[in-house]
Amino acid sequence: MIRRYKLYPDKRKAGKTARKRARALQKPKKRITQLVKEGRPCFLFQLDTIVIYWNNLKRYILTAVDHATKLGYARMYKNKSSRSAADFLYHLRYLVKQSIENLQTDYGSEFAREFETATARLGIQRYFSRVKTPKDNPGIERFNETLKYIEKELVKIRSPVLPIWSATTQCSWSGFTHVTILRDTNTGACIVLSEIRAASV
Repeated sequence: MIRRYKLYPDKRKAGKTARKRARALQKPKKRITQLVKEGRPCFLFQLDTIVIYWNNLKRYILTAVDHATKLGYARMYKNKSSRSAADFLYHLRYLVKQSIENLQTDYGSEFAREFETATARLGIQRYFSRVKTPKDNPGIERFNETLKYIEKELVKIRSPVLPIWSATTQCSWSGFTHVTILRDTNTGACIVLSEIRAASV
């Protein structure tokens, strides 16, 4: 009855919700459970975002982990806009120096708009994790926990260094070293914190 005669308390909000649902039906999203995962480099990258608070600053860290090789990469931004996510994807593509076939993300707003444009431009297929199902992407969850642990350790020693991660993990096909790098935003000095096996599951 309410839908038939449009007796909504907020008609503008109801119309917006209806249009959003109509767009979703026109373009159904692929779930990660539909993808048959293969054990080769760059077949599937899992992406996520974490938030840290450092000396009264709020920062967003976009992270990525290769499902097969456990290569991990992270980069910090001042906001989590889709432009930041697109920039992160281009940096990731430059890092691995080969085509990325599939991406797995959640439904975060940073993975829309300009990020979708970037995936289309790079010819990457997208898959989505199920809501509140961390077992869909255990690799990226473990990598995120590693970064959060690093932040807590730096807080304990009251380090003045703001971590800006461009971290990679050792991988036979890429030759990257197994380190985490921090950079002081004031002086630009870089510090190698430690050797960490991020995203080992």
